[in-house]
Amino acid sequence: LQPLERVCQFVKAKCASQNVQLIQEFHPEIPRTMFDPSHLEQIFLNFILNALTAMPYGGTLTIRTSHKSSETTGDMREAICIEFIDTGTGIRKENLSKIFDPFFTTKKDGVGLGLSVARQVIEQHRGTIGLESEEGKGTTMKVYLPVLQEKAGHKRGE
Repeated sequence: LQPLERVCQFVKAKCASQNVQLIQEFHPEIPRTMFDPSHLEQIFLNFILNALTAMPYGGTLTIRTSHKSSETTGDMREAICIEFIDTGTGIRKENLSKIFDPFFTTKKDGVGLGLSVARQVIEQHRGTIGLESEEGKGTTMKVYLPVLQEKAGHKRGE
């Protein structure tokens, strides 16, 4: 998943400057999705910057990709799962239900559109997004993106 690799390369120095260990566990053979790579980069960068904000004094950010079949993805035939797992401050229980709402933010300088827009774009492309968080322990953001189904005898270029 090239957009994810590019974003990880882009944030390496910022992670190091914040004493955040960036762990990349990428599945070696990830199929293509129907997403525009620039949209994916923007979404992934937003998730990573949110994680770094939650770890001002260091921690670990693990980014993991995997290929899932329909048994684990519900109505999607196949999907790519991308997890962003941080050891940051976590999200307060009372804020969990609002985290994807437009203009909701807990950041002093935040606008509250990053996660709202990310969810909207992901869902427009028939993907799903969810999160688990525990205050004081960290947050896991999971994104499922449908795999691009190639038509028989026709392959799209990279």
